[in-house]
Amino acid sequence: MMEIVQDLAPGAQVFFATAFTSEASFAQNIVDLNTAGCSVIVDDVSYSDEDPFQDSTIALAVNTVVANGAIYFSSAANSGNASNGTSNDVGRRFH
Repeated sequence: MMEIVQDLAPGAQVFFATAFTSEASFAQNIVDLNTAGCSVIVDDVSYSDEDPFQDSTIALAVNTVVANGAIYFSSAANSGNASNGTSNDVGRRFH
């Protein structure tokens, strides 16, 4: 994904922080990236227990950096499919 960012913004300084230690660590890394000067933050990670109805620690960190003037993009992912019953549309079957 960093290669795509470099293609879109050649010469931009690029930072990296992991999201896979824990949800709390991921949230802290989001804040730390912004503190380090990142004004555009992009991720492609989701945790299966993220609640769509209540902000998690990750969502609260995103809210914090956006309130600080950053813009934040998160991948919607494409890891599911209807034939394996792993899509968001498991009630419909395509043949």
